[in-house]
Amino acid sequence: MNVAKCMVFVYCFGALLRGQSSVPKTRAVLPTSRASLTASPGTKEFSLGSKIYLTLKIKNTSKQVVRMSQSVPEYDYRVVLTDSNGKEAERTKQGFAIENPGKEIGRTEDGGIIVASSPISFTRLELQPGEEVEVELNLSTLFNFTKPGTYYLRVRRELQQELPAVVKDTDEIVFSNPVELTIVP
Repeated sequence: MNVAKCMVFVYCFGALLRGQSSVPKTRAVLPTSRASLTASPGTKEFSLGSKIYLTLKIKNTSKQVVRMSQSVPEYDYRVVLTDSNGKEAERTKQGFAIENPGKEIGRTEDGGIIVASSPISFTRLELQPGEEVEVELNLSTLFNFTKPGTYYLRVRRELQQELPAVVKDTDEIVFSNPVELTIVP
């Protein structure tokens, strides 16, 4: 058996011993031109402790129907928020759970494990050519804004793939414009 096959066998066997059913899949990201995503906080400056809402508008810029699943904005859209040093901002417990489904997020009083999960209910959203949908996302449920300063964010949204079967294990993603927020004392 050559070295490469041996390494794959060892990795897969190790995964089985750890209780994993298969080797984790890595997926490629393909930025899309079929839709645009605009993020707007309404204002650039917020007081420490205030709720911060972000308006998101996703528009079908293609000549075909664009499809995506829909539940609640905090689950449908992924937000990357960094401080002025490029360090990712601290997530709330809910923000961590949304970003890490299936991971342990706490313990019950009797020692049971609490695991993060995704929403149970999804619907299918279809945007016709030129159609736009607007949602509001509460950033305060995802991130702890406990320190004054300047923050930068970008939002992404996965679309239902309409790509040829040749492009398997690829996520078609629409990215928002960059947004700057300032938190003041």
